Amino acid sequence: MSNLREKRKLENQKKIIRAARHLFSGKGFQQTTISEIASEAQVGVGTIYNYYASKGVLLFAVFSEDMEHMRERSEQSVDLNSGNVVELLLEIMKGAMVFFEMYPKRFWREILHVMTEETEEMITLRQGLFGFDQEVISWVETIIKEHSFCFRIPVDSKMASQSLYGSMIMLALFFIYDDDMTYEQLLSQIEHHIQFIFLGKLNES
Repeated sequence: MSNLREKRKLENQKKIIRAARHLFSGKGFQQTTISEIASEAQVGVGTIYNYYASKGVLLFAVFSEDMEHMRERSEQSVDLNSGNVVELLLEIMKGAMVFFEMYPKRFWREILHVMTEETEEMITLRQGLFGFDQEVISWVETIIKEHSFCFRIPVDSKMASQSLYGSMIMLALFFIYDDDMTYEQLLSQIEHHIQFIFLGKLNES
């Protein structure tokens, strides 16, 4: 009986997250109601609140699943033993940017706006997303440290990873607020920035 209950719980959560992702992407975060999510997921409103205390917590759950898919995709496509650290970092950062392709620009603009609100819900959401940032920075730092043999001068892996990720976030903001900037142009800019950051620091091949 407990296994059946657990299976039903997981199925409900999957339906709720799938419905929330669809509605958040199509209508926006603020315009989407828990009732609409419940209706699309074919569950009761109370069922949603059994799993997620608020709409912000549900959004974080959606982001967490997206992040896990991004991580799995990156692990499958990135050769961590590659001797070319620039190409390796480029693949990792491209994988992270997929996060910004999953939703329309208007959605990200809205999220950036609502996250400035000093409500408990938005503070919790900011803290959760900051955890994602720290995870990616830590991964990049490890890659740079493990590929120290690629550099002809000492490179501070912590400083380099923070600088690299800071550039990526800046480019992501340009992409979100520039209606004319395409996703392909974003990836191209990422490549240029990575090459610039490591210009003159790499061993000659």
